[in-house]
Amino acid sequence: MKYAGHAQRGLILLGGLVSILIAAVPLASAQQPAAPARPSLIYQEATAESIAERFSKLAENKRNRVTDEGTEVRIDAPDENATYTFTRQGHAAHPSFTRRAAGQRDNKVFIETTGTTAADRAAFEKWFAVLLRQDDEIRARLRSK
Repeated sequence: MKYAGHAQRGLILLGGLVSILIAAVPLASAQQPAAPARPSLIYQEATAESIAERFSKLAENKRNRVTDEGTEVRIDAPDENATYTFTRQGHAAHPSFTRRAAGQRDNKVFIETTGTTAADRAAFEKWFAVLLRQDDEIRARLRSK
């Protein structure tokens, strides 16, 4: 059990690294045309009210860091090793959010991105495909280190 603290600190550091890489992915990539959609996009539909409730709950947690990014708000949730991105009014996929979780399984880093939307599905899927492409860029950067 004496290694449990080291493992937990390692996951926190890993989550921090992935959060930094997520923030470092150029915003220009969001401006590029969307790549063809992957066969199965992992998302669910919800109500605007449930998305707003999720945002409030996460934003109120003092351990989370909230960053305003114009038509998006990013919330880093260290307790979950996850980063949430919520759309704002004016964003084509509003109201929606994504959750990127990072961690380690079988000594390999993983990034798992899911989404929730109450917006137009086509607009959400276009935005979500950009985020999944960014995940691939992050994975490539992690493999090269």
